[in-house]
Amino acid sequence: MTSQAVLTKIPTQDPDRDIRKTAGGLITRANVLERLAGSDADPVIRYLAIRKVTDLDLIRHIAVTDPDALCRKTAVEQIKKKSLLAYIAEFDPDVNVRIAAIK
Repeated sequence: MTSQAVLTKIPTQDPDRDIRKTAGGLITRANVLERLAGSDADPVIRYLAIRKVTDLDLIRHIAVTDPDALCRKTAVEQIKKKSLLAYIAEFDPDVNVRIAAIK
């Protein structure tokens, strides 16, 4: 299945997490990826979407505010702005996110 119209509904509507993950990994529409990365309830879906998002403002926002450490770390790995990385390296509560910020 490659229909983006169908795929965009699955990550938020299907009750099976594995199916949601598979569909989330196949989505290519930027606006859908941004919505999933910024607000999906499932951190695995957010993580998959964050890896594909190109909106730097959203990535920076996620790096500082996402409740899931892996999602924050994934966003941090895409950031180049040194002042934000320094802030994250100093203040993020998760050691792995802080390490990612100083690499």
